[in-house]
Amino acid sequence: MTSVFFTDWDDIRDSAVSALKSANTEAGLRVFSPMDWPLWQGDYPVIVVRTPSEHGESAGRFLPPTFNTVIDLEIVVQVSEATESAADVKARALSKQILKSIVRNSQFIRENGIQHFAHMAKRLEFRADQKMHLCDVTINLGCEVSQFYEAALDAAGAGVGGLPTISEISLSVRSPNAAASPVAVVVCQSPPETA
Repeated sequence: MTSVFFTDWDDIRDSAVSALKSANTEAGLRVFSPMDWPLWQGDYPVIVVRTPSEHGESAGRFLPPTFNTVIDLEIVVQVSEATESAADVKARALSKQILKSIVRNSQFIRENGIQHFAHMAKRLEFRADQKMHLCDVTINLGCEVSQFYEAALDAAGAGVGGLPTISEISLSVRSPNAAASPVAVVVCQSPPETA
């Protein structure tokens, strides 16, 4: 059996929704993911959180497979005001609240194992809907995490591809006139299995 130890894009999305709901932004509890978007009643402002993509780079040529992965966290803010300038001001203010609620949230960062935010981008778009002016701000944050896959073991206890697993490494130094003396013993332990 292969065990997986990492934060995935669903974890990041769900955690961001929770963080934004508890942040007391102007959107209040109107923070949704695509999974619960039908619950929206049409009130503004509203925030929609998605994780549309992720990209992982290998952390090296070793087992178990480990990736440094950037998960794209996309947060879309929608506001509606009587004028375009009022919508612009409100959308910009709300986007600042959102960024602070995520990038300065130590609990969000710690619980998801975020190493750093690899990139950040914001984009504004305006449109008119009858007499109201709508403004969308799309915020894209790259959340870098480590993704670790524990190697599967066969019945003989060998790792992936028949490679043996290492349980202990002993190092010793021998001088020409003395017996070998141990320098260090390193014991490698696998993380506990999760369901």
